[in-house]
Amino acid sequence: MKPSAPIRGKHWSRATADEIAFYYSKGCKLFPPLYKHYFDQLTLLERQGRVCLTPKAILERYHIHLQRRIEERIRRIAKAISC
Repeated sequence: MKPSAPIRGKHWSRATADEIAFYYSKGCKLFPPLYKHYFDQLTLLERQGRVCLTPKAILERYHIHLQRRIEERIRRIAKAISC
């Protein structure tokens, strides 16, 4: 797979799901923050009723959210221990 090409002229967080999907479909590897942003955008489109996610995408979204919840829990525990 090719590394992801930079999205010219804009920060990765302002990229649309269509632009990210284009690079993803070309076989480019996406950086983890961009990949998570892509699934956030897909979730937003799903809530608006514009797309219907496949079971694989739903499972991937679940794992991304699970990882975020675990990281948040670790931060809370570390903060409680340090006080």
